[in-house]
Amino acid sequence: MRNFYLSCLIAVVFLHGCSGMREEPGMGGRMDCAENAGTSRLDSFKIFWDRCTRTGQYDSMTVCTRPFFYESLRNNDTLSVLYSGVSMSMAWLSKENKDSVQAYLSLIEPYDTENADAGVRLALNYVLGTFSLKNLYNYPEAISYYQKCYELSKQCGFLNNMIAALSNIVHIYYIRSDAAGLEIAERAYGLSENSRANDVAKCMACISMAEMCSLRDSLSAVGKYLAEAGSFVEKGGFSSYVSLISLLEADMLSSKGEDTFAKEMYDKALAHSGQSEPGITAMIYLHYGIFAEKLGDYARADSLYRSAEKVSVRYENFEYRRELYRRMSDLYYETGDAVLALEYYRRYSSYLDSVATQAKEFSFDSLLIANQRMEHNRYRQLSEIALLKEQHKTLAISAVCVLIMIAALSAWLLYCKQRRMYHILFEHYRNSRKAMDMHVLNGFSEVKSDADAELFSKAEKLMENEKIFKQKDLSIEKLSLLLETNRTYLSRAINTLSGLTFHSWVNMYRIREATDILSDPDNDVPIKCLADDLGYNSVSVFYKAFQKETGLTPSRYRKEAVSAVVADAE
Repeated sequence: MRNFYLSCLIAVVFLHGCSGMREEPGMGGRMDCAENAGTSRLDSFKIFWDRCTRTGQYDSMTVCTRPFFYESLRNNDTLSVLYSGVSMSMAWLSKENKDSVQAYLSLIEPYDTENADAGVRLALNYVLGTFSLKNLYNYPEAISYYQKCYELSKQCGFLNNMIAALSNIVHIYYIRSDAAGLEIAERAYGLSENSRANDVAKCMACISMAEMCSLRDSLSAVGKYLAEAGSFVEKGGFSSYVSLISLLEADMLSSKGEDTFAKEMYDKALAHSGQSEPGITAMIYLHYGIFAEKLGDYARADSLYRSAEKVSVRYENFEYRRELYRRMSDLYYETGDAVLALEYYRRYSSYLDSVATQAKEFSFDSLLIANQRMEHNRYRQLSEIALLKEQHKTLAISAVCVLIMIAALSAWLLYCKQRRMYHILFEHYRNSRKAMDMHVLNGFSEVKSDADAELFSKAEKLMENEKIFKQKDLSIEKLSLLLETNRTYLSRAINTLSGLTFHSWVNMYRIREATDILSDPDNDVPIKCLADDLGYNSVSVFYKAFQKETGLTPSRYRKEAVSAVVADAE
């Protein structure tokens, strides 16, 4: 089973560049927003922001900076708006508050950031890159911003920020389980051996090496780099890294089969997760769940996966949700819960096979190639460049041909994958249909009275024998009159014995009827006529209800069903 580690590295704070990466005198004691004597108000805030980011006091940062930001907006003070706006975006990003990050980014968007100093541009590109990765699930955009951070840091001589940018790029390789990022991790680690590198940057470089070595199954090397990272954490008191390092160590121990020690490290990672960002907490739950599933403790795995999903949904973090939904679907299928297995497979497939995701993956591959060659192209000789220009036309034509071939191959692979997904969804629905026939119609809840059971039985006979669900004006009131009862008794009976609302109950019969008709090779009724015959007021409503229930469009379901009939006959 492939390890799917996720590293939510917190970059070395780029705002350090704003104040020349120096410790300011006279800032000991209580941290507040007061203006220091002998300095401008903006200079005082620079020192304050630097101190907040170093210590992780983002609550103080937002409370004190908010009035200064809006005052700067009113005064049209471009420099102050950019500094305070980027600082607020970074503070909210650390707490994974998507809406607040977007709000402050939109407020500073009209201002010219290209002419701002390096500190502002570094911080802004870091915020945009991390936001793209965590909340937009956009790998190419994220790596593009991190590359800008690296280039700008290199131009300005900001060594620690160069390491941070490279570490975040390695993180993206790691998310994709692509060990090709080892070259970049080695470059970051090499930079961290410089005497000017601080302990935070060194720690990040060690973690990057541990990530890449784990993807190559070099477990001894993983242990070595994690030990180095741990020494920097202990020396500098970077408590936010304890949970991440513990998680990586737990995964390493699990891979080595040392399950007892692995469990201890997973528990340690959870115990320290409150000092890390929410993304790392969700990642710990996911990895711990995978470990529990490996041991056969499915109940524990289910609980951990649900905790991971809760954190992911609450903070709108998408960077690993695809893997989480795949794990949950497989777990429920393994434990015999076909309905839940189908639901989570639908969620998983929406990430797996969407056109947007395929485009991002293809674009990301191009960016990775560009990144790997970034340093090499910089030092090419002029004679080689001249030769490349001579061959430009030939290479351009060849590149177009290769791209056409790649596009055709990608389209074919996508088509094959979609066909496979359609077949799996069809089989999932057929299995869940059998489960529903056995369980749903027999009642999910305890029968509360014989009267409810008798009333529900009469209602079922009307639905199954007379198929009154085909009536477009069917309502609970109308059905109550046919059964000579009132809507309250009928609603209670349906809710109690089917576990569904009245409308969901009626819709279940309609979709079951639709799938039966669509599964008949000799019945070629048009979809529009089928929707009308089943009682739907419009084809679009039918399509939406059918796809929600089965995961497929009616046309695609018909093709899969007919293919299944032919296969069964053979």
